[in-house]
Parts: sequence; C-alpha cells; structure tokens
Amino acid sequence: MTEQKASTLHVADNPMSQAIAKAAALRGITSNIELADAVDVDDETARSWTGGRHMPRFKSFIKIVEGLNPDDNPDVREMLMTPYRPILAQAINRPRNVPEKRESTINAAKKRRKETSSPLGQWFYEYVDRNATTLSEVGKKIDTHINSTEFKQMTPAQVCVVFDRVAEKLDLSVQEQDQFIYAATEEVETKVAQGKSIEHRLRGTHILYLQKRRPDVTYTGTEVAKMIGKKRQNVFLHKKQLGITDLLMTPDQAGAIVIYDKLPDRYERSEFAQNYRRQQAEQSA
Repeated sequence: MTEQKASTLHVADNPMSQAIAKAAALRGITSNIELADAVDVDDETARSWTGGRHMPRFKSFIKIVEGLNPDDNPDVREMLMTPYRPILAQAINRPRNVPEKRESTINAAKKRRKETSSPLGQWFYEYVDRNATTLSEVGKKIDTHINSTEFKQMTPAQVCVVFDRVAEKLDLSVQEQDQFIYAATEEVETKVAQGKSIEHRLRGTHILYLQKRRPDVTYTGTEVAKMIGKKRQNVFLHKKQLGITDLLMTPDQAGAIVIYDKLPDRYERSEFAQNYRRQQAEQSA
C-alpha cells in the first residue's frame, strides 16, 4: 500500500505542479518514481514538486526541462517556463530572512560603505543587499578583499581576476550573471578610458557571451584581426592609436581599423588617426 502511494503521481492544484505533470504525461510518465528517474533526482524530491510542497530551484528546473523535453519541443518548453518565470523572479528579488542580531551586523556594514561610481562596486552593493550579507563575507568567499576603495584602485587585470572568482565561487542566478558580466565589462572599459594598462581583458568566452546579448552589430578583436589578416596584438595597437577603448567594436570602429592598417606609411596613418580621434571627440561632445 505504501509503495503504491509513493509511486503514484499526486498533483497539487498549482500551475508549476500541473505543468510538470502534463509534461511528464507527454513522455508516458505516470509515477513519481519514473519522474525522478527522468530528471535525475530522488523520489522524495519529485513528490515534493508534484505535491506542491516545494518548488524546484533553478538547477533542478533545468533538469526538469532537459528530462521531460529532450527533443526541445517549444510548446513543452513554454508550458514549463510560463509558471516558473514568476517563481524565479520572486526567488531573485526576495530578501533572505535573517535573525535580528544578523540584521544589525548587516546594517552596520551597510552604514560603513562609501558611495561608489564603480559599475562593479554598484553590482556588489546590490548583490549583498539582495542576499542579506556583507562585502567582507562575499570577499572571503571569493578570496578577495573588496570595498569601495578597492574598486576604485583595481587595475583591469584585477577586475578580470575578480570576474573569474565570482563566476567560480558564487552561485549566481541567470539574471545576476548577466548583470555581473555587464558590470565587469563596463568596469574594464572605464579603466582603459582612464589610461590604465590592460595586461588582461575578459576572456574571449565572456566577450562572446556579452556580444550575443547586444542588439547592435559588434566585432571582437579576433574578428577584426581576421579582417586585416593579422594578429589580435596588431588590432590592439591600432585601437590604441585611434583612441578606441571599447571591448566590442562597432562597424565604424572596425572599418577605421581596416583603413588604418592598409595605409602605406606612418605619416598617413598619423594623419588618419588624428582626424578619426577628432571626429569621435566632436561626436561625443
């Protein structure tokens, strides 16, 4: 009797549980044991989802989508995504419940913070507020001392180190990942514009990730290097001469580099670079 009850799908009257049950039925799954096998979790976890006692976390939700929709049917994917979107949004924005003593510690740390114009600093401030923690505690997790002064003094290379450590050691939501990539990229671009040396940039995979999410057409250093048939180092040097500091280049910037590279002597290159920098300064004025 107990085994029969454990293996049967008992579906709660909520949108997420109903969606999981419908997607499971399309795969011919009629029990929690079969559901657990399909999405690679234990039977108790599967029962908690269909019974409405718990909602799946994001990593578990990915397992559900992959296990119940292996053919990536768009209708099934949307059927699962529709009830999960508000759950995910609520999880991202909900402040954690903390004891009173803990809350006073967080408030004291918040009062000691200084205002920062650093994009990376602003992201960390928002992250610790949302997750009811402090900069000191996050710094320990990523093995980096972080505060408002540190953000200002970081070199582009140090920003890239922080990027890798955050990506590796903090369990970020999808939305937090996107926001962090944008903040780190803007931080590097800002420091380059201030004339700071850039021994390292964000890794190529990070730049491509950002590029895919931009609505406009852009080019990476690797792509422009292929246009001129040379190495990325040549593109980096050309950008420096033309005053281009963006990680991702617009068609106009890429075109300027191609023209600059094809000029026959250094006098023509110098004149072209001066005119280009002047035009860009006038446009931004």
